[in-house]
Amino acid sequence: YQRRVMGTSCRIKMVVLSFHITTVSGNGVFTRYFGPMQAEEPYRKAEWDRALYDLLAEYPDLTSQRPEVASLGNRIVIFMRLADMMLFITGAGEDDELGLVELLNCIIESLKFVCGGKTPTEVMLLENYAKLQLVVDEVLHDGIVETYNPANVINMIQMKIRSKA
Repeated sequence: YQRRVMGTSCRIKMVVLSFHITTVSGNGVFTRYFGPMQAEEPYRKAEWDRALYDLLAEYPDLTSQRPEVASLGNRIVIFMRLADMMLFITGAGEDDELGLVELLNCIIESLKFVCGGKTPTEVMLLENYAKLQLVVDEVLHDGIVETYNPANVINMIQMKIRSKA
């Protein structure tokens, strides 16, 4: 993600606090915490998971597959419905919503690739769980965004799959 500052472009370090994939009914499919949220007590993480799911009640029309932006405390949450799942990215309050949306789009495009070019579903992601982990690892290193380009993620995944073959 790049931002123009006085005629020059500069790289903005964006830190993600958590990434969640749940079913529409709130059952966890994949969760990864980063930074300060990673060190929190399990009950705090459970409270956060519940807060994310409760957030959906404020958005009754989540049938469209477009990202929504919400604020929970001092954190920004970008979330959207994807097939039979909900995807959530949590950023610190100072993070740029557009950067988080771009990050979510990168993850979705990368997941489509690992699911054979189809829109991922819960079953597809569970069948490709190792590749789901690879996607998240390639995009987010300890919560720091490594790339917003799905082509880069796909290339890295293909190289790793070839090296194991």
